[in-house]
This record gives sequence, structure tokens and C-alpha cells, in this order.
Amino acid sequence: MMFIGLTLRPVTEPSRKAYEEWKEADAAARVAEQDLALAWEHYFSRKDHAPSHALILEVSRRRAVANDRLSRAMSALASSAGTRPGDFTHSGSHPGLGKEKGPRFTEAE
Repeated sequence: MMFIGLTLRPVTEPSRKAYEEWKEADAAARVAEQDLALAWEHYFSRKDHAPSHALILEVSRRRAVANDRLSRAMSALASSAGTRPGDFTHSGSHPGLGKEKGPRFTEAE
């Protein structure tokens, strides 16, 4: 039994850079989100005051930056692959993914 897979294009420098920028922004957002979660935990266990408005805004800002960088990375990747960014957002629209939410291969005889 043989399976035929997808042909992948090489990753371009702009898409690699956009991916790295997203990873950094996402890591910063996750740290801030952990800080906020801990602040809420302390508040609910009556160990401290509620999280500050400034902390909540900072977490929101960092997540927005990370989401923006993710969109840019997806656009750069789609551009290098010769597709549109939306092509990667629905499992049914990507040529390698079907409704079963996994890679779809064709069997060769």
C-alpha cells in the first residue's frame, strides 16, 4: 500500500520571520496571562486585591499583538504557498484536510 502526500514548498524568509515574531509575542502574552490568572487566584482565595485594571489592559494588549502577528504569519505563509490566508482556517477548504479533521491521503495501487 502506498500513499501520496502533499508537495510542500520551502519556507520563505518572510514567513519564517513572521512566525518567529508571532512566537515571541505569543510567549509574552502567555506570561502576562499567567500573571493575571495568578492574580485572580489570589483574589478569589482572599489573599490579595483584585487584579489591577492596568494588568488586565496589558494582558489584553499583549494578546491582541500576538493575534495580529499570527494573522501576519498566516498571510506570509499563505503568500509563500500561493494560497490565501483563509485557506488554512477551515479544514474543508485546505487540499490536505477533509471533514475528518486530519490529513487526507489518496491510496495509490
